[in-house]
Amino acid sequence: MDKHAQIRSESAAFAALHRKVHETFHRRAQDKDGEHAHSEACRKFHAFEPSIQRVLSGGARVRLLAGDPELVEWAIAYIEVDPYHFASGYYKTALLRRLKWVALSERQKKRLQAVVLRCLDDPRRSPNYYLRIAASIQTPHFVESIRIRLDSPLRTLRMNAAKLLAYLENFGRYRRGKD
Repeated sequence: MDKHAQIRSESAAFAALHRKVHETFHRRAQDKDGEHAHSEACRKFHAFEPSIQRVLSGGARVRLLAGDPELVEWAIAYIEVDPYHFASGYYKTALLRRLKWVALSERQKKRLQAVVLRCLDDPRRSPNYYLRIAASIQTPHFVESIRIRLDSPLRTLRMNAAKLLAYLENFGRYRRGKD
């Protein structure tokens, strides 16, 4: 199974375990069976360890920052899949914080640029999540892809693109040592 498929599968399993905790929550006070069902749901939920936790654990964090190719691929795959389950926001934030310091290949940068652009195109998302990684993977072509979105008929898309471009411009000023 490839990383993307494994992340999707684990995310679905984690979300199902989390739902089960909520489903059994109200039954726990009704009788012993309800209490047992809730305890068992909680036990299974807390025992579940998706692969991405191993990428973010102790020594793996250091290896990720050092650019360990396998861990970098896991991190990028997780960001690409963009799963939604308990703690997924924490995982994505932690991965993005580390990836911005990693020397990425051009191919890896393009993959992350695609994620940022996908985020911009989704009116339910905020670019805040991806500002810093966008700054570390910017290229003229990427900036132009963002700039094109300023002409969108969707107000939210125009605003998010403007916000991201302003951040990139300020980042560039800071990096060049200007005020």
